[in-house]
Amino acid sequence: MIKAMILTVFWMFIIPCIMGLGILKFDKKGNKNILLAIVLGFFTELLVFEILSIPMTFLKCSFNTLRNTWLIIVLIFTAISIFVNRKDYKEIFKQNIDEFKKLPKVLTITFFILVLIQCYFPFKYMHQDYDDSNFVAKATIAIDTNSLFVYDDAGYEYDVFPTRQILSQFPHFTASIATLCDVHPTILAHTLFPVVFVVMMYAFYYVFGMTLFKKDQTKAMMFLNILAIAFIFGSYSRYTNFVRIAYRAWQGKSILANITLPFIWYVFMEYIGKENSKFGWMILGISLLGSITLSSMALILPTITVFLLLFVYAIKDKKIVYIMSIGACVILCLVFLLIYLKFANPIVQDSAFNNEELSISEKINSFFDGVDDENNLKLVDESYHRAGGPRYYVPIFMLSIVYIWVFCKEKNKDAVAVFSAFSVLICVICINPVFSNLWSMLIGSDVYWRVYWLLPIGYSFSYMFTDLVYCSEKKWEQSITLSLCIAIFMITGINVYSTENFEQTDNYFKIPDWTLEMIFKVSEDKEDYLYN
Repeated sequence: MIKAMILTVFWMFIIPCIMGLGILKFDKKGNKNILLAIVLGFFTELLVFEILSIPMTFLKCSFNTLRNTWLIIVLIFTAISIFVNRKDYKEIFKQNIDEFKKLPKVLTITFFILVLIQCYFPFKYMHQDYDDSNFVAKATIAIDTNSLFVYDDAGYEYDVFPTRQILSQFPHFTASIATLCDVHPTILAHTLFPVVFVVMMYAFYYVFGMTLFKKDQTKAMMFLNILAIAFIFGSYSRYTNFVRIAYRAWQGKSILANITLPFIWYVFMEYIGKENSKFGWMILGISLLGSITLSSMALILPTITVFLLLFVYAIKDKKIVYIMSIGACVILCLVFLLIYLKFANPIVQDSAFNNEELSISEKINSFFDGVDDENNLKLVDESYHRAGGPRYYVPIFMLSIVYIWVFCKEKNKDAVAVFSAFSVLICVICINPVFSNLWSMLIGSDVYWRVYWLLPIGYSFSYMFTDLVYCSEKKWEQSITLSLCIAIFMITGINVYSTENFEQTDNYFKIPDWTLEMIFKVSEDKEDYLYN
């Protein structure tokens, strides 16, 4: 297990960091933050995997061919990055170490404790989830059979080609990392990936916080502490992004909701919104295309985010270049939407949309015949109770939108743009009874509630609470305000690390012991089955 942990750190942190530093070489600002580099490198790994996996699946290549080709390209990119940065590593490490030394000690220690708690529970305890058949079983089958989407989750050959799943092959990415780390994909997914993605998420949130608070480390660390507490008590509904990263971190959509979408906000705040830099568009493209590997929802949610943020910044800065960018984004949205409708939308898959005897207009009319205005309000209400839950995180979020708009308009226009104006547009366009059934037809009524992931719920009220804490310069008043904020989370939220969500287990597979014993019995060779 120690060997697997070391190799996981190598492939999920060190290699992405080196690749990311190569990408940051193009940043004219001279940004050499290794935490940002890790996230950029990870998106690059996903992008390369996405580009390779789709054609190789159609060509019926083996899993080993996909993994080895991806590995060669990643290593080539890594070697190039090492070469272009060969004279800069001393400066890079010095810059990052100096920044770390300046962190406020107390807030940094409490933050590390909060992150450690969020890493310990998924590493130690088990959460059972039905989606394992998609994310873990497919990874195991790919390794066992050395194939790509030849067999379904139960091991039977597909009768119909699974077009929806071809776009997002995160299970095969998991299988690739598992073989490189010499560990069973179930152990990697259930035990190691939760730690990896929690750490990666908060590493990026530090970068995001520094941009949000204009390089003020004290406020950024306070923001991280409050946000970490919000995640711990965010189990008011099992559909929120908070719980997804807590006990479903190995599922691609968890990373999409908690890393990709905030990354887009960051790119607008730091690059596109300030100077419309080419580097900003480059890393935005890497994140958008790479995230498709995570989930087919990456064809919809990130593109909506980019489109609406462009609209917000076009009004905020009154720049014609944003209007031109909106036009390009509309084209991108339409392309992604058509791909999603053709390959990933379950409603379209079973509708007349695929009937070759119908004309294009007849197909479109048939598709929208399912939009029922009478059910719009009901759909929004049901989705709110799913994503909003019975507690008060969403009302606090609504309060934070107003607070940021009223009290932060002058001191932080980016926060107003991303947290307030953007959220209002999401509510008007996506979470609106007038359009809700249309969106449900596009992305699927059973997952319409995922549009709530677009809202910066935890981030917005964490910003508000941080601002409230530092409204006073007196330490005792700041302490009282912070204590009240924590109390609000504890009262209005539900602790995600409870016996309802996690169970005791004695194996690293994080599956019931009786299931593991049965697997051993039906396996002809235990050692071969465990891959280590």
